[in-house]
Amino acid sequence: MTASRFAQEVEAQFVDFSGPSVYCITNENITKCTLWEDIPITFSLDLNVEPLCGVVMQVDKPNKKAQVLGEVIIDSGGQTKAACEVFWSRWGTIAQKQGLQFLCDESGSHRDTRSAETDVTIMRSILGNKGRCLNPFVKCMVIDRVNRVNGLLSPASGVAKLWIDPSCIRTIDDLRMARWQENVEPRKVDKSNKMYSHLADALGYSVIVLLGVRDNVIEGINMD
Repeated sequence: MTASRFAQEVEAQFVDFSGPSVYCITNENITKCTLWEDIPITFSLDLNVEPLCGVVMQVDKPNKKAQVLGEVIIDSGGQTKAACEVFWSRWGTIAQKQGLQFLCDESGSHRDTRSAETDVTIMRSILGNKGRCLNPFVKCMVIDRVNRVNGLLSPASGVAKLWIDPSCIRTIDDLRMARWQENVEPRKVDKSNKMYSHLADALGYSVIVLLGVRDNVIEGINMD
């Protein structure tokens, strides 16, 4: 019996066999998360136009583990300002106590023709005096980012190092439903359903930025 079949039939876990899944999330990764002391709150945005998605996380760098505490979803279009304001209204008190770091994907540094402001500039204008901006950050290939997340979801040690609070329904769905495009190299995540993958991407950005592409990272190297 395969590990996936054992998880489904013996442990009564949700396992989807319909296609080439991207992430190896299981029920073990979904658990009520409580704040870790002395670990900052990380707010990470994926700047898809609609919906605009972000995750609220804690990443424990020394112990190489992470947890997703919450999610921010703006369905009415790519409004970075609105996302930052929603985040602060929900998590500001905790972030003031724990410390705050924030980031967005690479496209955040690109200026839109309709505005002189970039998304990074907007984030800094709202959150900059409250925490530390982690942009710009080291780029990597999609497969490396996915492998890093999977290495926390289901590490070789067999003990999970990434947990998602059950309240983060859309993030859990993203991780469960993400599929690889078929017959494409280098590998790319299927983005045909615009509602999915963005929260998983935001989670991955935080992991890469704070834990590196792999355990032994050479600083200053970009991977396009």
